[in-house]
Amino acid sequence: MKKVKSFNYIIYGIAFMLITLFLYRVPLYGDDIVNRRLFPNGIDIGKINSLVYNQYYKWSSRTLINFVMFIFESLPKIVFCIISGLLFCVLLHLFNQRFNKQNEKVNLLIILLAFLSFPIIYFSTAGWIATTTTYFFPIVALLYSYKLLLISNKSISKRIVNDIFATLLLTYSFNNEQLALCAIVVITFMFPVLLENLKKYKIEFFVIIVSLLVNILWIIKCPGNKIRNISESRNFVGFNHLTVINKFDIGIISTIQHYFFGMNLPIIILSFAIFFVSLERRIYLNKGMLIFGYGPAILITFTNVIHFFAYHFNIGTSFLNMNRTGFLTNIVQFYKDAIFQYSIGIIWLCLVIAWLWKFLPTNNKRLLATSSLLGGIASRVAMGFSPTVYASSTRTCVILSFILLILAVYLLCNYIKKEILYYYYFRYCAFLI
Repeated sequence: MKKVKSFNYIIYGIAFMLITLFLYRVPLYGDDIVNRRLFPNGIDIGKINSLVYNQYYKWSSRTLINFVMFIFESLPKIVFCIISGLLFCVLLHLFNQRFNKQNEKVNLLIILLAFLSFPIIYFSTAGWIATTTTYFFPIVALLYSYKLLLISNKSISKRIVNDIFATLLLTYSFNNEQLALCAIVVITFMFPVLLENLKKYKIEFFVIIVSLLVNILWIIKCPGNKIRNISESRNFVGFNHLTVINKFDIGIISTIQHYFFGMNLPIIILSFAIFFVSLERRIYLNKGMLIFGYGPAILITFTNVIHFFAYHFNIGTSFLNMNRTGFLTNIVQFYKDAIFQYSIGIIWLCLVIAWLWKFLPTNNKRLLATSSLLGGIASRVAMGFSPTVYASSTRTCVILSFILLILAVYLLCNYIKKEILYYYYFRYCAFLI
């Protein structure tokens, strides 16, 4: 046991050093430069309160998230780097506890590699500090609150403290609109299960629902969001004239373009995790299950090969075009692209959901996996209703990408034998290199 703990600490130490040093080396720009100029004399809580108060009425409902962001913008950069490194270690530890209950070293390495393969460049789009504190910090807070809510304490005082801390973390996490939307989808799908276990987890359920509802009301009532939408619409000519269907179309097709035609590692890793599990268990699976299992990896390979030839040799580009206002505003010109890209996205999603539903052993796991995937997709597709859908760039893909990696880690750690996992692990390293 001591050897296992020592190995874990070494891995956490390596992860901490990698993230901390990387963030320390990258230059600050964009929102970080603008925000840091507001605090020439260092941290000023009064000024931060004033800023987030004014932003609620003139720009954004992310009051708690922006409060934390301004704190780190006002502190020396090294503080942000160290805290980010520590939170990455917390992330690894949470998944190691959850998915690696037998303390297999290879499982921890898989978890490490999976999350190191996350496209960290997402966190640079508005500025490293601004984007990381807006997305990564709330995600870790949400996952840690889940752990706190599941801890069974005999001591009433400890349980109360845990519940209060979990409530604060959840309220902070759901202040991100995309995380709140993802949670709504998951809770909706899991509602029958939650009702069955209401007596056992009534306090936990109450904490989650209250935290979510408070943020939903806060976001809906925020006058700053409306003002910002009007302001940002000027940078997206014609956005205000688009119908709901057109905006939905933009959200879907921009998501498909990002994940299927650009060597996106999270979706590739999940597709091949399903492939590896199906390959290792092919003796026990029928032909239909094997088609569902092999299909996503074959499809994602095909789309990336198409993208490679289109990018380097100008072959097949007629199928990969994208209209800024969506396909439906000019379907005559883009019908080939629309049919091809929508077909790719729908087929991949149907194969993955069918495989998860057939393969996972319990109804609760099927519902949780499916609802998490659909919640992540909804959080990204919803960006089609914002005029910042393109200006926000890839940071709006953070939540969906995390969910894809979580599903992949869960499958690799729980459904592949240790010796087989070593076999795939070394090839996975080679793939990343």
